[in-house]
Amino acid sequence: GDPTTTKSLGRQVSPFDEGKWKQALLIVAREVVYQKFMHLERERAILLGTGTSVLAEAAPRDRIWGIGLNATNRDVATPCLWKGSNVLGWALMEAREAISNERQNVSERQIDRRGGIIENETGQTGQACERASENSASESSASESSGNKKKERQAKRRRDIPSGQYSK
Repeated sequence: GDPTTTKSLGRQVSPFDEGKWKQALLIVAREVVYQKFMHLERERAILLGTGTSVLAEAAPRDRIWGIGLNATNRDVATPCLWKGSNVLGWALMEAREAISNERQNVSERQIDRRGGIIENETGQTGQACERASENSASESSASESSGNKKKERQAKRRRDIPSGQYSK
C-alpha cells in the first residue's frame, strides 16, 4: 500500500511505543532493504549500479524516511541542508555496501574443485595453489589492517547516522 496507509496501520499496533520504534528503526530499515535487494536480481543490479553515490528519498513531507525536500529543491545536493533523516537512503546505501562486499568475497573465492582453477568477476583465472600461496602471505599482514578498516567504517557509520534519533 501507500506510505500513509502503512503508517496508519502501524499506529494501530497496540501497545505502540514510539520510543522503542525509534530505537529499532535503523536496524529494521537496513535489514528489510537488504533482504529485498538480496532476493530481487533486477533491483539488486540497479542498486549496485549506483556505485558510491549518496542515495536519498526526496520526499518533501517525510522527515524520517526521506530528506524533507523535493527533488527539485536546490538544497537536495547538500546533505547538511536536508530537513529529514533520510532513513531510507541510508538503509539503501548500507544494503548496497553489504551486498557489494558479499559479492566481492564470493567472487574472490570461486574455486573449480575439479581443475583447481579460481575465477573472479573480471574473468581472471589462475591455479588455486598459486593464488593460495600468494594470498596466505598477504592475508596475515592484511587481516589486521582489514579488521581495523572494518572498525573504522563501523565507527564512521555511527557518526553519520543518529542512534535511533531522527528529526520530525
